[in-house]
Amino acid sequence: TFTLTKKDTTKKFTEVQVTADAYLFRQGLRYALSDNLSVVIGFTKDRNTGKYIDDRSTYFAGARGTFIDNPTLHLWLSGYYGFNEKISFFNREVQKVAKYKDFPSVRDYDSNVVSLMQELDWKINDMTTFKEDFEYSKILDDDYNHWKLNLELGFKLTERTSFITSYSFDHDQNLFTETLKQYLDKRTALGKPSGEVKKMDKGFNVGIKVVF
Repeated sequence: TFTLTKKDTTKKFTEVQVTADAYLFRQGLRYALSDNLSVVIGFTKDRNTGKYIDDRSTYFAGARGTFIDNPTLHLWLSGYYGFNEKISFFNREVQKVAKYKDFPSVRDYDSNVVSLMQELDWKINDMTTFKEDFEYSKILDDDYNHWKLNLELGFKLTERTSFITSYSFDHDQNLFTETLKQYLDKRTALGKPSGEVKKMDKGFNVGIKVVF
């Protein structure tokens, strides 16, 4: 399997304007042990300036099982163990802001992680489909976690095209967000101008899907 996604958003970040971009590359190899069970190994590389992540590379291995498989409903559950290699953060984006120039840089670090994934594909009727994907990752070396939820509704227009609308949630708690929160809380206690840490990204998308 192969996945590549990228999105850019230009926005005002306090006193400076930055381009917030998100990038995900995922490459996996799946080997079927039976009709309903496969083993999987793979690699992901992602970047998300909206969540202050400059670079995160993950190697993973695990299993994927089919729990429901019929003409209208499919349900898959997966479990993986992974290793995050050298997670690096956008310290400089915060330090660019004059009043935050004394923000202490957060070091790069490695971590071990376990992930659970659930995928649902439901054919409601001949014209309408619903898809749901959920992923939860727990960092084993500390108390941080990351989860994502995507809900998608599709309406068939022709034999090969559909109108798609989706809503997504992406929550990331990591060393950077916790360090930034402590830094901002300290500024607030001292009566200095401060802000809040954004750990959750929400997105709404519409588009046309074409099947070749």
